[in-house]
Amino acid sequence: MDVKCLLSDELEYELKIRGMEYASGMTVAQKRKLLGPIFKKEKYLNVSVRVDSSMLEFQSEIDACKAKITSIETELADPINQSHPKYLTRALHLARRIDRIPVGEDNDETAINDLKTAASNILALVDPVSLSDAGEPCDAAQSTPIVLPRPEPPITPGHHVNETEAGFADRLAGLLDASLQRLEDSRHSHVPIRKWGVSFSGTPDGTSVVTFLRHLEEKKRASNISESRLIRTCFLPGNYELMLWDEIRARKQGVNEAPLFYIATMKELFSRFTRPPSPHEQLMLIMANLQPFYATPLSLINVDSVDHLNTLCLKLENTRTNNSRVASGSKLSVLEVSPSRENISLPSDYDNFFSPKKPVPQHQKVLNPETIQQFPGP
Repeated sequence: MDVKCLLSDELEYELKIRGMEYASGMTVAQKRKLLGPIFKKEKYLNVSVRVDSSMLEFQSEIDACKAKITSIETELADPINQSHPKYLTRALHLARRIDRIPVGEDNDETAINDLKTAASNILALVDPVSLSDAGEPCDAAQSTPIVLPRPEPPITPGHHVNETEAGFADRLAGLLDASLQRLEDSRHSHVPIRKWGVSFSGTPDGTSVVTFLRHLEEKKRASNISESRLIRTCFLPGNYELMLWDEIRARKQGVNEAPLFYIATMKELFSRFTRPPSPHEQLMLIMANLQPFYATPLSLINVDSVDHLNTLCLKLENTRTNNSRVASGSKLSVLEVSPSRENISLPSDYDNFFSPKKPVPQHQKVLNPETIQQFPGP
């Protein structure tokens, strides 16, 4: 564990279980300076701390751990804090402290199991990879023990052993070991690259390209930094992830943007983080910026994952397409007079042209003079 990440009361606990005396007026920096060499020695010798259970009082430890869990969970409500190594160190300290709580005949083991479950959830939140890597009891058997073995409670006719609870200590031990190793790797990778002392000027009297690349490769391996991480560190701004959070919060689905492309874009933004947000946080951020056409019906449905959301949005998109097709078809089936044709002027004899012919009276007939026969007179 990194002593610089522990708070004052956490440092006092670590000093107490090691039997080290300290003045009541010591500052946090003084406590860290006193405890730092002890941590390094224990790591070098690969030893565990054996604690005298008589030093710890059951109820006070339960209350202290509950308060610590509440404090850490409150701070981890901000997704940015979940990627900070400080909270992984504090979560490891909390898990170890819970595992050292003395168990007796009069003590309630249910309270301890509840605390262990809460600590395991916190560890999974700040280090989600370790939950799948260190979830089996065999991991604890292959690693250095970090907790003291306790005698199993006697099994009485009224006491039923839950297999999940019985293997929880081994599972938590493996989880702690994997998280410790990941934390150590993270510490190595945070060595400032500017302090490596490797540079290339390109001048004839300077370092050659081959020598520069060889030194760079050596420093990269010693600091446990991948090539992609090296490039990100060199060329990205220091507050890149904060800027990325602002971009994600401001990214809204376009009016004519298909939900499939919007969700794919958001997932690509999440993948840029060193420690991406949890799947639940990704789901909430995506749903918060959906268009109202999708957000309104989805608010009445329990969406389980981003893939589930993608499926539901695709169904809504198909429904809207079908509705548009049906609406356009119904308009074609109705004959309507175009407004531009309502005021067309008709010829004056329009009505006479279509009205039936009326017989002309005899006295109104006009005779053609040329057709009149001339009868001779008497």
